[in-house]
Amino acid sequence: MKPIVFLFFCTLSLSGQTLLPGAKSKALLGQSVLITDNAGTVFMNPALLPELRRSTFWCNFFNPYQLKEVQSLAAAINYSHHDGGFALGFWQLGHKFYQEQLLSVGAGRRNLAGISVGVAIKFRRIEIQRYGAGGQVLLDTGFMLPVQRNITFGALIKNVYGSKLGRTGETLKREFISALQISSIAHTDFFIETVQVENYAPDLRFAATFSPLAQLQFLAGTGFNTSENFSAGFSLSWQYINIDYALKNHPYLALTHHFSLSLEFN
Repeated sequence: MKPIVFLFFCTLSLSGQTLLPGAKSKALLGQSVLITDNAGTVFMNPALLPELRRSTFWCNFFNPYQLKEVQSLAAAINYSHHDGGFALGFWQLGHKFYQEQLLSVGAGRRNLAGISVGVAIKFRRIEIQRYGAGGQVLLDTGFMLPVQRNITFGALIKNVYGSKLGRTGETLKREFISALQISSIAHTDFFIETVQVENYAPDLRFAATFSPLAQLQFLAGTGFNTSENFSAGFSLSWQYINIDYALKNHPYLALTHHFSLSLEFN
């Protein structure tokens, strides 16, 4: 338990600037290490892919802060089988003058002790009108570890090798994230996540989920050193359809409404 506590809190000496396309993660103020979002999990911690019950198709489209110039389009599909999971996702951010695409392939495996590990390989491409385009290959790796009956620990390293963007020399910083999930109250889960990007001040984020019904889940998050003060939303399931909604604020920009749609199949 002591090494886990040390790893969790040592990341407070780093920083976080996580951006994710899924409404569920956004409703929890960017929580990503111990949150599953159907096939959209491929953009978060690939170690959680074995936790998905069924194979799904997942998609969303929105304009962050009602700005068309940074509109987001994302889609993903996953395949789950016993103690393994595989997913493929595509995400485009931007509009006419600036576009960023991310193609992500992830896989995860869970052993008999319930410990899951996963890796994701991503190809990131940026195109700026009249300036050209460049690409880079990224590698993410993470794990999930049940500590006690009601406590789960997870960690994620994004861009392990600190790869450069084309010939520009621009290096995307490594990102270190660790999280705890505590399920001490019936139908309620609490999440604490520390996020850091190299050479930046740390983020500390808190979130909670409450499930009064099997088909309904309420979500909320807040944190320190983050661009948003709070977030909230819900997740609604009906047969093979799942809809996630998130509302995020910003100190200066307009409120943003996010929706994600997932379709489960056998």
